[in-house]
Amino acid sequence: MRILSSLTNRIFLASAALTVLCMGIAVYLVNVRVTASAEEELQHGLIETGAVVDQQRATIFDLYAVLARLVADLPKLKAAVDTDDPPTVAPVAAEYRLQVGSDLFLVTNRSGRVLAAISDRAPDPRLASLPSIHDALAGRESATFWVAPEGMLQVVSVPITAGEAPPEILGTLSVGFLLGDALAARLENLTGSEIAFAAGGEVVASTLPAASRAALLPLIGTLGVSRVAVGGDEYLALVMPLASPRSASLFGGAPGAQRVDETGGDGASRPVAVILRSRTERLRFLRPIQAALGVTGLIAVLLATGISYGIARTITRPLDAITATMRRSRQRAT
Repeated sequence: MRILSSLTNRIFLASAALTVLCMGIAVYLVNVRVTASAEEELQHGLIETGAVVDQQRATIFDLYAVLARLVADLPKLKAAVDTDDPPTVAPVAAEYRLQVGSDLFLVTNRSGRVLAAISDRAPDPRLASLPSIHDALAGRESATFWVAPEGMLQVVSVPITAGEAPPEILGTLSVGFLLGDALAARLENLTGSEIAFAAGGEVVASTLPAASRAALLPLIGTLGVSRVAVGGDEYLALVMPLASPRSASLFGGAPGAQRVDETGGDGASRPVAVILRSRTERLRFLRPIQAALGVTGLIAVLLATGISYGIARTITRPLDAITATMRRSRQRAT
């Protein structure tokens, strides 16, 4: 090729190619490292957010567990339950429910019959079959999950007792709080992450629009960090099991409600929290940095190319002079 016939051009092209290769590798490695650091920071932040969400939920649960024990030990409630008369228990339960501020306040007698069931919606009659109530009737505090139309209730049940060692069990008190859209929104404001609660193979509450919740369904049967596409954006998602003192769930809304152990083999049924952070939005912040790297690399290549050409000319100019002198000497000799 004519362009390679000149020593100056060959030196220049070799120097320019080496410069472009080195700058390209440097820009690529820096870009990869910056992107990897952003990914690591995103994942680390997601795990920290998961810990905050679980701590907040556990704090709420512990609070209601303590309140349930205190209310169950009140003489007024014990006297009402001992009458075994729902009209007598109902106003007492309503009064204490307002004081506790729970989403569910359920009282049963010693045989498990519901004496009062107070919530913001019509109570499901199958609430009486909550496994935590069975445990409370046996003298053990217990907790369970119940999927409701507006979210998922986490319920703690405690025995209502009288007397000493061994105490007589008069009935049970179950107090529940709702893992719903309102709690998810509060956690989003606290953590800056999208929050969802899922159980029974469905997303029961979320800060995401209802139309986007179906995209989370493949995550329900998994645990840990994974990627998921939601509404055209890519998210990093952390799926955490919602642990409770007793791992049990009842899922309402259909005949033949299914009880599923949240630590059992049916991973898609266990109650979980899903924390999401937008990977697309996070990496969007890197675009100015990547653009700056590209411009810097291009300027460096142009400067290096000019310098390479100057060096090539500097090296070959004396050689050209020597060659020309030798050529003239040969011509005189002949």
